[in-house]
Parts: sequence; structure tokens; C-alpha cells
Amino acid sequence: MSTLFSALFHSFGLVIFFLGLQGLMFVPLTVLYELWRRRLLGTIPAFTGRVTVVVPAYNEEKTIRECVESILDSDYPSLELIVVNDGSTDSTEERIKDLIDERKIHYIRKPNGGKASALNEGIKAATGEIIIYTDADTIFKKDTISKIVRWFGDPRIDCVCGNDTPLMPRTYIQKFLAITTHIGCGFVRRALSYINCLPIITGNIGAIRKEVLQEVGGFRRVWGEDLEITFRLHKKRKRIVFDPDSIVVAECPATLADLWKQRVRWVRSYIKIALMHRDMFLNPRYRPFSLYLPINFLNMTIVPLLQIVIALLIPWAISARELYFMDTVEVLTYLGIIFFAFISVYSILLDRAYRDLVYLPYGVLILPLSYFYNFVALYSWWKELYGAEERWEKVERGVSPAHRRWEAVAIVLVVMLAGGVLLYNMYGTKLMPRRTLPFELALSTHFDAWEDWRLAIDRITDKPHAEVISVVGVGAGRPEWVYFRWKGYERYWANHQKGAKRDLLQTATARFQKKGYRVAAIIDLFAPKYIEEHPSSAAIGYDGSVSPEQVSFAELVRGEYGRLLIELIEYICKNYTVDIINLTELSYYSYSYNPEDLALYREYTGRKDWPRDKNGNVDREDPSIWQWRSDLMADYIRQVAEVAHRYGKKLYVDVPVSWKDLKREGREAGLDYRKILEHADAIIVWNYFYLEDAPPTISARVASYLRANLPKDSYYLSIGLWGNEKPVGPEELREAIISSLYGGATKLWITPDYLITEEHWNRIVSTGE
Repeated sequence: MSTLFSALFHSFGLVIFFLGLQGLMFVPLTVLYELWRRRLLGTIPAFTGRVTVVVPAYNEEKTIRECVESILDSDYPSLELIVVNDGSTDSTEERIKDLIDERKIHYIRKPNGGKASALNEGIKAATGEIIIYTDADTIFKKDTISKIVRWFGDPRIDCVCGNDTPLMPRTYIQKFLAITTHIGCGFVRRALSYINCLPIITGNIGAIRKEVLQEVGGFRRVWGEDLEITFRLHKKRKRIVFDPDSIVVAECPATLADLWKQRVRWVRSYIKIALMHRDMFLNPRYRPFSLYLPINFLNMTIVPLLQIVIALLIPWAISARELYFMDTVEVLTYLGIIFFAFISVYSILLDRAYRDLVYLPYGVLILPLSYFYNFVALYSWWKELYGAEERWEKVERGVSPAHRRWEAVAIVLVVMLAGGVLLYNMYGTKLMPRRTLPFELALSTHFDAWEDWRLAIDRITDKPHAEVISVVGVGAGRPEWVYFRWKGYERYWANHQKGAKRDLLQTATARFQKKGYRVAAIIDLFAPKYIEEHPSSAAIGYDGSVSPEQVSFAELVRGEYGRLLIELIEYICKNYTVDIINLTELSYYSYSYNPEDLALYREYTGRKDWPRDKNGNVDREDPSIWQWRSDLMADYIRQVAEVAHRYGKKLYVDVPVSWKDLKREGREAGLDYRKILEHADAIIVWNYFYLEDAPPTISARVASYLRANLPKDSYYLSIGLWGNEKPVGPEELREAIISSLYGGATKLWITPDYLITEEHWNRIVSTGE
């Protein structure tokens, strides 16, 4: 079942993602449209022919007067206005009676037969060669008609779609619609007009040559007659263009109830008409519109259903780690809010409607209203399949005081909820009281331990008791394989980093520091890829074997690899807000007896050769090797510390436990605790007892020695969960922690995170109870 959910979630999401890319593709198309429009309108002759405006009206007493007067006030000289009263039962006729009597308008009264029949009656009576049709609640600007008919100076253009905008937005819904109208009309129609794929000549303001209307047979009696005739015009391969400058204004829905009615009517009519003309889908006879039609149909009627399914799967996807939100930006990106904001601003500027920028804050409604629209599509499909009656439900003017009060309450609640979520995301963990343990807890996490790098972060931040953590070590990589965007060294980027859009170290640091943790960038000194490129740099073992991953000691402290490491450390210190640089895998005990190492040893001791055992192998137990290596390593640590401290970072160094004799204090590995602490801020002592086949209780002896011989705050006791046969279990971990505390440890570092289960976490937290 989980596999099925995953397949559905990702396949549906992929479909929506690729369909959504068309929004970005529209941006260059709008630019091309503007260039084409200016060039065309600057070259075609002026149109001076007669124009007829047809206004069908059914019970439009509230709006008909304003509509007619705005048309009569047009600056276009050769104009005819026809009002067709489609059997109104209110005082529509009385509202314009004086204009009828004065013959300022051609008035037709007919029995109710629907908007299409009223339009066709007006077209029959029209004397103009261009027919403009509109709604009786639409208001024209003075230059609307002259702007829309100028296109017909080009004989290749058959139809023009004007630009409709909301009339005086008053409610929050209307102010939101003022934004989306710029997107849906000004932005989208420009792009589709350029590629001759405009799917509708809006019923608010459309202009068609009369001969073309006669050729296609006029309007059909169907819900969405403006949409249906546009499909037939494409079938006849007529050229349809959009004109953003021929603007009309009309009332838009003021309440959710009105918006629901309007959008259900739109979507139902679209479904019906698209299926009515299904023979156009991908039909090469009707291209390019026929090629765009399936995309448009998916966006309008199928994608909303997929979004509902995805919304239902989101809780599962988050819990199953199929969906990640790293921060607020990712949440906003996933929800489409960032893209919506960009397109909103772009569309408003494109329409030069600069005053509408004040409505941008109402764009926050896109989230709830996008799902509102999804359910509109679902309901519309159900209504169409059920064959429900088609009823025209008009948008009502005016808003009641009660609605305004409830609207204000609703918007305040939405803003408070959104603000609360963002504040919690930004500051929540800092405002909440932190649970404490009787010791300082540090963890290590590594990106390469997870198939998806984000788990390296989420597995820590999502823990129920994550507040007990003080320090998180993040695997930053090694000089030849890094988990951050090291500029100039892109060839060294790890696969996880190459495949990610984010800088992994930067993202992890920001997330962890936001939770209140100090962050250590763990830098691994192993170098398998470097050795492949520079075989002579590989460390040679005391018995003559060659290490596949450790460079020679001389290569580190005096060679190119050591210089590259310091360059990497300085880059991190300079460009990242990490608190600590943590060096690991510096231990030299069994390896690094190269000729170059011998030269350094000779220079330091005056001896001609390594001390040897009875078998002729290098005697790695000889104290002169320990002292030589520890002194040179300490000097190299000094160089690293100077870089870290210059940028205000602390330096930690991983060191092994001297299991044969704790008093050696790491000298046999070239990591003398005391010499390192002359330069570093702390050491992390590897108490990896399971790898030594030792019991957890040995932690008490190690901790006791460290407490007695080193400053209290100069070390962490690191409990490694690795084992030769199996990892350290929850009970063994708890026993190791208790033993360490009993021995006097106050700082524990548990590693690696990917081996810490929920049971391990329960044992860790229980030590504080």
C-alpha cells in the first residue's frame, strides 16, 4: 500500500509540475506578444468601418443604464448600439426608456430564449461590419471600442478578445480577484494570443467580423456560448487575438457563495463544450489550438482533481519521508505562493495597472482559494455526469454589513493562523523551554548515510526530544569530496551536493542553529580519490602495505594535501556560520612510514632509519615515533587553529582512546592530547568500546582517567555505536552513558545519528529522569 501511495503521490505531482511549467513558459511569450503587437499596430491602416455593439439583457434593471451610457459615451464615431431585451420581467426597459424614445439605441424586445438567441437577434439586425458583444452589467471606457476595432485594419484578423477587469473591488474576495484577473486575462491571454491558442473570446468584450459570425452560424444555445463559438472559430481556422488595451469593467463575485456559483458555471460549461468538440483534441487540421487544447483541458478539469488527491496524501507523504519541508521558503515554494507572488506582480506591471499593486497582500488567499477551486472542479464534474439542470445564477451587486463583519473576522483568523505558523517556524523552538540532561549532548550526522540528504537533518530536528541536543556535527566531507558548494572546486563536490539545489552544509547549519544548536563542520582527512590521482601520496604501513584512503603523514603536514585542507577550512570559516571546525581521521599508528616520512623523522631525531622489530618491520611502538609524529601533528593543528580562530570559530580534534594504556593519551597515534589542546579548543575522545569487544562499563574507566588528567571543559567523550558484528543496542548505550557519567564525564558525543533508533533516544532521555 505504501508503494502504491508513493507512486500516486509522485506521479500525480510530476504531472502537475510539468503542466505548471507552462506558467514560466508564458513569460517569454508575453514579451514576444508585446513586441509583435506594437509592430503590427504600428503598420496596419486605421479601421473606420461601422461597428455594432450588441447587449443582451435579461432582468438587468440594476446595471443596464450604466452599461448603455458608457457605450454611448464612446469616442468611436461610426457606432450602432443594439439592446436585446430577452423577456425581462423587471424594469429593465423602463431604465433605458428615454434612450429608446430618443433613438439613441436600437431596441429589440423578444420572448425569453437565452443569451445566445438574444445575441443572434442582435446580429441579424446589425448594420456594422464588426460586431462587439458584451454583457449588460459591463461598463466600457471611452476608448474601449476604438482600441478593440483598430485590429481589424489587418484583414488577416477575424476576432478580438478584449480585457475585462473587476469593478471597484470592495471585499477581500474581490481584491483577490483583482490580482488573479490580471494573471488570467492580461498575462495568460497575451501568451496564448501570440501562439494563436486563445481558448475563449470573453462574453464581456468580444469583437468579430459580421461575415465571420454568419459563416460559423452565430451563437449556439448552450451554457457558455462565448466559449463554444471560440472553439468553432478555431475549427474554421480564424485568427483570434487578445487586446489588453480595450478594457471593460464589471462586477465580480463579492462572497464565496457567489464565487462558487460563477466558477461552477464556468467549469461545467468548459467540460461540456470541450467534450462537445473532442474531435479537435490533437487533430492536426486545427493546430495549433488543437495541440494546446489537451493541456488546457488537463489544467482546467483534471489537475484540480489530482491536487485534491495529493492534498489527501500529504500527511502520509510527510510521515513516510516522501515530502520534505526544509524551511519556510520551501513550504511557500511547494504551495506555489512564491511563484504566484512573482506572476502577480509581473501581470499587474504588464497591464500597467500600478494601483492594483495595493491588492497584493490579499494574494495570501491563494492557498485556501486554490483548494476551493479544486472542489469547484470536482463538484462540476459530478454535476455534469449527473446531468444536473443548468441554471444561470447572476452575481449580485452590493455586500451586506453582516457579510463584511464575517469576512473581516475570517481574514483576521487566517492571518493570525498563518502568522502563528511562521513565527513558530522562525522562533518557536527558542521560545519554548528546553528540556535538559545531566550532561551536554552532541551528535554527528552525515549526508552520505542517507539516500536523501535531507534525512540527515530531519532525523535530528524532528526528534520529540531534540531540545536536549547542544551540538550537532555535520559531515562537511573531505578535501576531495565535499558536501557544500566549494567555488572553484566543483569537481570535488559529492554526488549529493551535485544533485541538490541547495548548499547542503549551509542548509543544515541554518536549520540546526535555528533550533538553538551549535554546529560543527566535520572534516574527514581520508583521501581515497586524491590517492587515485596521486598514488605516491598513499600512506605505507609499518609492514609495507599501502593504504587506499590515508595520505602519508608528510603529505598532510608538509605536502599539497595539507595545504588543500587548510584552504578548505578557511573557505568554510569565511563563508559559513558554523560554530566549530572538527577534524577527524588524523590517527597515524599503523600507517605512514613512507620515504618522505622517514626524511622528516631523520630531521627530527637524527636517526638514519626507523626503529625495527625482530621481523624487520617498523616498530610502531617506539616512543620516538610517537613523540616525532605528535610534535609535527601539533604544529599542523596550530596552523589549522590559527585559521579557525581568525574567523571566530572553535577547533575540535578527534582522538582515539589509548586502549593498551590510557596514560599514552593518544601519543602512539600521533595525537598527544595535551599538545593538541595547546592549540585546539577541545578534543573528542573516541570511546568506541564495541569495536574493541569491550563492555559498555569500560566507559567509566575512560571517563575517570580523562576527568583526573584533563581540564573539565577540554574534551567530549564520544560513544560510537559501531560494532564488529552489530551496533550498540539501546540498553548498552544507556549503560555506557551511565558509566560515563559515573566516571565524571560531563560532555558526551554520540555517533553516528543513522544508528540511533527511537529506542536509543528513549534511553538517552531517560538518563535525565
